Amino acid sequence: MPQFAPGEVKTAIAPIVAKPSGMSCEAELFLGPDELTKVATSGRIPFVSTGAAKNVSLPIAMPSSPGTVKGYIDVFVGGFRFLAYILKEDIVIVSPYPLGITILGITAQKKADGSLEAYVKWVHTLTNWRPQEGAFASVLCTPGRYVNGVWEDYYWVEHHDLTPDPHQERTTTCYWPKEAVDQMPSGLCGFRAHVIAYIAGWMEIGRSPEFTVEDLVTVDGVPPPPPPPPPPPRTNIIISSVSVVGNAITVDYEVSNRDCETVRIEVWEYGAYPNLYVSGTGSGNIGKHQVTLTSTRTPTVGVTVYIFYMDGYVNAYTSYPLRF
Repeated sequence: MPQFAPGEVKTAIAPIVAKPSGMSCEAELFLGPDELTKVATSGRIPFVSTGAAKNVSLPIAMPSSPGTVKGYIDVFVGGFRFLAYILKEDIVIVSPYPLGITILGITAQKKADGSLEAYVKWVHTLTNWRPQEGAFASVLCTPGRYVNGVWEDYYWVEHHDLTPDPHQERTTTCYWPKEAVDQMPSGLCGFRAHVIAYIAGWMEIGRSPEFTVEDLVTVDGVPPPPPPPPPPPRTNIIISSVSVVGNAITVDYEVSNRDCETVRIEVWEYGAYPNLYVSGTGSGNIGKHQVTLTSTRTPTVGVTVYIFYMDGYVNAYTSYPLRF
């Protein structure tokens, strides 16, 4: 027997022989437990007879409830039933959902006013729970987080909703006001929910398994913020050459990557730190620079040049030894 899902739309191709040719006819495919009860129908589809087999397309949506149904095709001429066919095989409607109540998913968004809404999508297959007086669904939902590897619920809310027909997907909105959201701890990473079926008198007849979704995006309602930009590149200063002529010490250096705020140049006697000959300042802009400093003493053994600089958040220095 062919099997279809509830509500699935299929098209039957029926070879109908109606004589004589040229008649304005209508064909109807319907499903049901018997020929007097229609639970699904294609409606009447017009066609013109040819006196031989004519393929007529009969689109139909399957019944919404699981079970086995029979198929019938009636042919009408002038509003009167002219021909009647019975399908050779019964049709089985198989639910894609397990028996009971199933939560299909949870999404959420943080509203502009600071409140939080979670949307619990669920479906049921309980044949004894249908829209009727006193019947309702209780949908419970809470944000949660992991603490030391253990899931911790935070703030359960309960929302009563209408009872949908079996196999009819429904989405229930759960709400947390801004005051509650403001008190929620950090690290919330998802939601947990379950749905309970009640009939008159608060009699519970079924409940879904607990459903947990872990998705930080849905908790915040917006995509995660982009990672912070990397820190600005560090300034790099390289001393390319040092020359000494008498008391004059000339330093050539280059600044790269980014400008720096301060550049201080100190010239010390080679191998005799701290024996300062002279100090001064230089440019911190990106590029090549030359600074000449004049000491009150003439270097004899050699010099070591230090450049100390601040590149926005770090003090750094570089050195260049020169021995005569």
